[in-house]
Formats: sequence, structure tokens, C-alpha cells
Amino acid sequence: MIVTLLFVVLLPLALAAEDPTTVCSPDQVSFYGYNIQTDVTSYVTIDYKQNLMGVITGNLTTVNDIVNGKSYVIDDKGSCQSSDLTPKNPYPQCLSANAVSFGNIYVGFGTNQLNATLWQFPYSVGAVNGVVKAAFPNEPNSITFPFLSRFVDDKGVLLSASFYVDVTANITQPALLKIPDPCPPKVIA
Repeated sequence: MIVTLLFVVLLPLALAAEDPTTVCSPDQVSFYGYNIQTDVTSYVTIDYKQNLMGVITGNLTTVNDIVNGKSYVIDDKGSCQSSDLTPKNPYPQCLSANAVSFGNIYVGFGTNQLNATLWQFPYSVGAVNGVVKAAFPNEPNSITFPFLSRFVDDKGVLLSASFYVDVTANITQPALLKIPDPCPPKVIA
């Protein structure tokens, strides 16, 4: 009897659960990201159709070629160095199938209150494995992109905590997505 009751109660919840692979950012997205751990702000623009991502952090511009797994770093003097991109796709367009929703939160007050769904998914950076927890807006007409995230390694150590603002569904600086030529490989001493 208890098993039947649990089945009747839990089945609708399981059927109503959102498929994480349908939680996707638009084909183009631009935003400012602020890493609370490092006190660093970056401007990021991503074109998922071209599989390119451009990032401005301080006096460095980085162009990531996601398909070919290459990263190109250009300093303020125009000097460029290339290296392998790790992780290969730092901002996937859609959540992975193993992402799990673990609740909703409300941020703000009154008419400016934002409803968000919390998601958790495994994530790796090089040899570091861990879990990302991120909040995605749950409002009509909102852009599907996290407004905050945190990355904790498999030992529970907080590696990164970031929030994202001024998110737009377009490329505001197309020059950021131009792969520099030539750009020699980075020499590791």
C-alpha cells in the first residue's frame, strides 16, 4: 500500500520534471561576468552557431574556438599566443542530460522579483572534477542563461563563484569573435 501511494504521489512529480537538455541559451549571448573569488570582471560574447567565444578581461582578449579546442590570447599590444582550450566548452549552450533541478529561489522584491530554477551538474576543468550549481531565470521572456553560478571541486572546496549581468541575446562586439592570424602556440618554459 505504501509503495503504491509513493508511486501515485511521485509519478506526477517525475513526469512534470523539466528535461535539462531543453534548458538552452539563445544561439548568441553576451554578458558581463564577475568572479567573486578573484574579484575579476570579464565581458563575454558567445556565438553557438559558429562555436566561438570572445572574452575581454583587463588588458587581455581571448578568442575560444570551441570546435577545434583552441584558445587565442591577445594582449593590449596585439601580441597573440595560442593554446589548447580547457575545458573545451566552458559555457555549453544547453544543460547536460545529467543536470538535476534542486529547487526554485526568488531574488529581489515586488515587481522586480525574479523567479529562478536551481540546477546542479558535473563539471571538469582539466584534472579538476566537481559540481556546478547555477540559477537560471524562470520568467516569461527572460533569456535562458544563469545569473549566478558556483563551482565546487569533488572535495567540497569552492573554486569559483560568479554572477552574470547585462545578459543580451545578441553579439554586441563581433570583432571579439575574430580568430587572429597568425597566432603562434604558447611556449611553456
